[in-house]
Amino acid sequence: ALPSTQNRGIILHTATAIFGAIVILVGFAPSIPFIIVLALGQGVCSAIVGLLWQTSINEFVPVRMQGRVFSFDMFGSFSLLPFSMAISGALAAALGSRTMFMLGGATVILCAAIGLLHPRARRFEKPAE
Repeated sequence: ALPSTQNRGIILHTATAIFGAIVILVGFAPSIPFIIVLALGQGVCSAIVGLLWQTSINEFVPVRMQGRVFSFDMFGSFSLLPFSMAISGALAAALGSRTMFMLGGATVILCAAIGLLHPRARRFEKPAE
């Protein structure tokens, strides 16, 4: 069973913060086996976030609007990937890969912390109809 909607936001943002911490650790990973373990942790965090996010959209968005919401969600998620990869690559070349892992992970943790600080994002409440 999925967690209650009151705990869902806390779990989602915590998993996101853990994901960010793992990104930082990748920059300091001493070996390939350690990176594999970290990647497994990132996969678990991604699965938790994806499951809670998709389920919440299904629960909170009216059926007639779900197609549009999912389209905007996917468009926003995937349309920015080429730009982020180009910018990250250029910054990694300028600052070094370890610095980029630290900056990227810290950015993810900061975003998760902002989500945890916002009451409605923390509770995933269904809007009043």
